[in-house]
Amino acid sequence: AGSEAPQEPAAYVCGFPDLEGRPPVQQIKDALTKLIQEDVPIHVMSLPTADVLEYFERGGDSESASLLKARNLPFVQVNKCQDVMKLHLVPLAPSTGYTRFFDLQPHNGHMLLCTPPCTGITPT
Repeated sequence: AGSEAPQEPAAYVCGFPDLEGRPPVQQIKDALTKLIQEDVPIHVMSLPTADVLEYFERGGDSESASLLKARNLPFVQVNKCQDVMKLHLVPLAPSTGYTRFFDLQPHNGHMLLCTPPCTGITPT
């Protein structure tokens, strides 16, 4: 039997260009913990590109808006959790309850979202 290479923990840099100085790490961590405890569904949806483009432009997500304009497709897949939408790039967990273990750490005026390897994790 072959052995698989162990998965490494992941860390994602989260920036907040409209905040001056240190991001409110503890407030954001508390809000994420609450969402995880509520086990909020994460939906993958196919929506008209025009509607998603308007959402991103209204919310100031110029990078996602530019990508949609360049692709010029009638529909686009998004991940939606409560009233927040992001472009669907990779499969996500079906709900926030799957993310039991995480940490947020300040890093050069941004935050690092740290997660463990994703093996054998089930919602609480």
